[in-house]
Amino acid sequence: MKPFLFSNSTVMIVLSVLLLFRSPSFCQTSETSGKEVNPDKNWALQFQIVDNFRLIPFNGSTISAQKYFSDRKAIRLGLRLAFEDSEDEATSNLKTPLQRNNDMTADRKSFDITMTAQIMFYSLPKNNVSLYFGIGPLLEYGYGKHEATTRSSASDTLRVMQTIDATRDMWQMGLAPGIGVEYSILKSVSLVAEYSSEMAYFKSTQKSSQEREALNPGTDAEYTTSNDKKESKGFIWGPDNVKFGVTVFF
Repeated sequence: MKPFLFSNSTVMIVLSVLLLFRSPSFCQTSETSGKEVNPDKNWALQFQIVDNFRLIPFNGSTISAQKYFSDRKAIRLGLRLAFEDSEDEATSNLKTPLQRNNDMTADRKSFDITMTAQIMFYSLPKNNVSLYFGIGPLLEYGYGKHEATTRSSASDTLRVMQTIDATRDMWQMGLAPGIGVEYSILKSVSLVAEYSSEMAYFKSTQKSSQEREALNPGTDAEYTTSNDKKESKGFIWGPDNVKFGVTVFF
């Protein structure tokens, strides 16, 4: 097992969290100062700002929403979904002395889901700026299936059919910490800059089977099969880049 290496970004997160909780605004217990959470607008949606000021779901999620219990505490729920169902067909004809024709069909299906739930702790704002720290569980599951069939023929003599069937099954669970800064520009709109990472245990299984049948007039058919299985598991720590976004209350 490889040892964990503490990068500069990891050290920066740890120091930032320590400073956050040691700051006077975080140590105070009073919640009467700072921004006031409107009881009629205690939900918020978050969007990430990318190139050319385009808005996409925050933190790579399909949806990212926050429920505020006070101006100091909230819970953020993230859900990311990905789905694919596609079919491909291809035909090629090679003009050679042994003219070869190839026909290929492929079918791909995949599904991935990631869920996070983070408790968010905010410092008392100063000049409309608040520090925050969040952490919570992360759960991800992914499944994929790929089927492909290739038929080849050469000068109406040799005929080959090859079929490949592969599946992927993966899950991981762990923690999703993050630290950031929030700047309130309007009563219902805030800008955020956040650095986050993922620490999780994962397990992945990949299976594949291959069948090949070759027919040549005057000879017996050749039939071969093969089966492969690969398993991997371990711990991952994936630091991410700083993300900029906008929070909209409703």
